[in-house]
Amino acid sequence: MACLKSRGIDAEVENGFGVLFTDPTGTAYEECQAKVDELMPPHPLMSDRENYEAWVQAAECIRDLGFDVAETPSFEVWVEDRGKNWNPYDDLLGETFWEVHAICPQPGLGLSPSTTVTRTSDS
Repeated sequence: MACLKSRGIDAEVENGFGVLFTDPTGTAYEECQAKVDELMPPHPLMSDRENYEAWVQAAECIRDLGFDVAETPSFEVWVEDRGKNWNPYDDLLGETFWEVHAICPQPGLGLSPSTTVTRTSDS
């Protein structure tokens, strides 16, 4: 947001984490998006297990900062839900999200399209 405002664009946080703004030329958005890409580069491709473990580590990091995070699902449940029903960053809004993100970077969600998981009786 600071990037957009520094370019004369009126921007405000919407719904806790989205940014609402009007950029008639699109130039400010493109310049600021390049900065975001610099700060949050694309994540390397990982196996589903590696991706899950990265999210588990991120959740532990957030908990270590003193924030509540929903219970971590099993790997099988996480893959079956395609990672959609658990995100340890969900309750971090506005500036808090970015402050935590600086310490505990959010992993990418790169589940393979053909993942099949067999549930065991204890999950």
